Amino acid sequence: MTVSNHLSAVQNMLSEHFPANGEQGIPEDQTNPAIRLYGRRFSKDQTPVEYLAEFMLVFASTKGENKVDAFRLRLQPKNGQSIYWPEDQVALKLFSFFPSSKLDTRHPVHQKEYLSALENIRSRISGSGDDKDQTVRLLQNLFAGFVGVAKNRTWVTQSFLPASTSLLAREIDWLHSEALRHADIENWDDAKKYFATDRHNFMARGGDGFTSLADAKGYRVDTGLLDSDALIDYIKKNSPLDAKIEGRVSASQ
Repeated sequence: MTVSNHLSAVQNMLSEHFPANGEQGIPEDQTNPAIRLYGRRFSKDQTPVEYLAEFMLVFASTKGENKVDAFRLRLQPKNGQSIYWPEDQVALKLFSFFPSSKLDTRHPVHQKEYLSALENIRSRISGSGDDKDQTVRLLQNLFAGFVGVAKNRTWVTQSFLPASTSLLAREIDWLHSEALRHADIENWDDAKKYFATDRHNFMARGGDGFTSLADAKGYRVDTGLLDSDALIDYIKKNSPLDAKIEGRVSASQ
């Protein structure tokens, strides 16, 4: 193929519009790949870094039922849904972000596991005690330097800059209030059930394949607002609030 023919082929490829003719007239949420992947949920707390990080996470993750096609954007639908398998990098986040995370969201089990991880790392480093401590601090500062978003978030909800596949991680929340209400958390395995992947607070979708709401049928209107936005607006309009009974809820016998 000559250079001119090659350029012509590229131009023809780029001139094809999206969606294709066969998809016109079909609801957008059934044909738009971005909506199928991310849903329609976008919030004010998301950042450009997290948009880019999740895009790279989809690209780098294995896909489909057979977990193939890493570093490709071709998805293999399963029962009409496109799926991929993202990493969480919880251990790396604990090592990198825990020392500077919010004190009021550090559970004792996190602290215990963090100290255990440091001892494990120190045991694998040659040298004196001071050399080991200095090496650990150097590594922590190195990884912490790749923080993309921290703000007031706890350590597991912070994000790395997508500078490497090892820094790409799905969104995970720590359900701190719920964890404090239960006294059954004695070790890391007990704490696992309080890490949630379905909250979508900061990234567009979280990468967990939960698309039930986005795929719901029937009448629905996506306002783009969050429950917290509605609550804040209500407080602003009705401040100061009092505890009087308004009688808006009734019970039937």
